[in-house]
Amino acid sequence: MNFRPTLSIAPMASAALASSILISACVHAPQANTEQPAAMQGQAAVSPKSPAVNDVAVVSDETREPAKAHVTLPDQADWRDLYDIGENLDLTRPDIKLTLSSGGSSVYAVVNQNGKAIGAVLPPNAATKLAGEIMAFNLARAVGVADIYQPAVYHRLQGANLKAFTNLVPKSPIGKPKSLKEQNRVAVLALIKKNPGGIDTAFKMFGAKPNDYDALVNWKANKFETSHKLPGSKTAFAEFLKCKGAKPSSSVNVTVAKGTSNELAMARQLSSIFLIDALTQQWDRFSGGNLQTSTKDGVVSFAANDNGGTWGGTAWTNKFLAIVTRFDRGVAERILEMEELFTKNASFLGIQTESEFIHAMNVEKFPTEFKAFKKSLTLVADHIRKHQGCYFD
Repeated sequence: MNFRPTLSIAPMASAALASSILISACVHAPQANTEQPAAMQGQAAVSPKSPAVNDVAVVSDETREPAKAHVTLPDQADWRDLYDIGENLDLTRPDIKLTLSSGGSSVYAVVNQNGKAIGAVLPPNAATKLAGEIMAFNLARAVGVADIYQPAVYHRLQGANLKAFTNLVPKSPIGKPKSLKEQNRVAVLALIKKNPGGIDTAFKMFGAKPNDYDALVNWKANKFETSHKLPGSKTAFAEFLKCKGAKPSSSVNVTVAKGTSNELAMARQLSSIFLIDALTQQWDRFSGGNLQTSTKDGVVSFAANDNGGTWGGTAWTNKFLAIVTRFDRGVAERILEMEELFTKNASFLGIQTESEFIHAMNVEKFPTEFKAFKKSLTLVADHIRKHQGCYFD
């Protein structure tokens, strides 16, 4: 998909980002202090009170609806305002300006508030599966790595919002007739024409601009580049992801995109991203521009910003599992616990049933994709058990 907005979510931002968003003229009841999952080693934790986007676009007090009480993940209170945005986004406010996406192949609306790009409304297309964008983020929350994922929430685009979006999409061709951008323009307009009452979209929150790290991809073959060494390391990075490979060290510093980290922190991050890619059958990670890093306060981390190229089948699940046989212990244990919700009717993070899990993942509208996820969850859990004890610590 090559989703490359002007700005993108800061992967270093913690799962508490949305708690600091000020919803326009709305008063929320005081929220409990919810303890957050610890930041992965080598990452800088961000306070739940860190400044973020102020006064994000929602409907007026007269028409807004309160955010629904979603079945909670442990950090749900911190993402309450993100869900509020998903349900109450108002694209017609005078301080909001929509601009058409530039670059890449997708056609979506960049939401600018007071001259600053704060997010994007994405309709579906061949390389943007809404369930992938939304579920990858929520799976990251569930396993404790939301700080390296771009927040995404379901939004039903309808009424005045749909009209504003429709008016933005060019009615004449853009680019060459057979270009993916032009095909997506035509497809989006056809989708709207077929569904005048509204369409499913995802709202994605922007933050700091990410950096493509294509040294680790062979984009011509759409494969992971196994020979690359991170600057400062003497070992091919792919070795760190293998159970029998060289062990990454927290004392070996690496420098990427004007940021510094260490072998261990970077390996834990990418291992976790690849496990979530396996769960969502990601097929677009290695096509160029979709394996990224982000640098904040001098600390670099891997980032999963583009998660729409999903549900490509279990063959893609197995491709990622062939790459990763060493895991972050906490992430692996959470995935095994997640599977037991379905196989043993065990509680997972307070979630008791499959329907509650679907609700917590924000994917009620995507039953087909959820079935695909369950197939991949079985494969990933079996893979982790096969390599039990292959952890970074």
